[in-house]
Amino acid sequence: ATGVTIAGGSLFFNLSGNVVLESATTTSGTAYSDPAYCTAIKSDTDVVITGGHVVITHTGTAGKGISADGSLTITGGTIRADLQGASADGLSSDTLVSINGGSFDIKASGDQTKGLKSKAAMNLGGGTFTFTLSGNVVLEASTTSTGTACYDPSYCSGIKCDGDLTVSGGSFTITHT
Repeated sequence: ATGVTIAGGSLFFNLSGNVVLESATTTSGTAYSDPAYCTAIKSDTDVVITGGHVVITHTGTAGKGISADGSLTITGGTIRADLQGASADGLSSDTLVSINGGSFDIKASGDQTKGLKSKAAMNLGGGTFTFTLSGNVVLEASTTSTGTACYDPSYCSGIKCDGDLTVSGGSFTITHT
């Protein structure tokens, strides 16, 4: 089932707010912190965009433009985002990102910002992409598989993919200052 579908129209978002850590408990009783992000368009499943005009302005830590817990599929439309704040993501998915058309102008300023992000695979087959980023790398405390303490760098990235990245078309301009 598709969570959010945008096929036309004009949508304008002007947001401000920081990520909030909410206390939660797993079904087995383990306590953890569940982040709640200030997001323009959010789906707990999929986001499909075939047309339309989306403009997002966001200030605040860890803001997100368009975010899907499922897949993010875009075949057309225009998306402009201006994100100001550390750890911001322009377009993100927890699973597959598939883009075969559209125009994207993503500006992100702040440490660890990402223009387009997938926690799994990404297929880019078309579209015009402009990512303008500014910010610094952040060293996050981590542990190796053998238990040794280390630091994992998190960079500002135009495109960040944790799985397989396939580019078969499109035009890309990525600038970092």
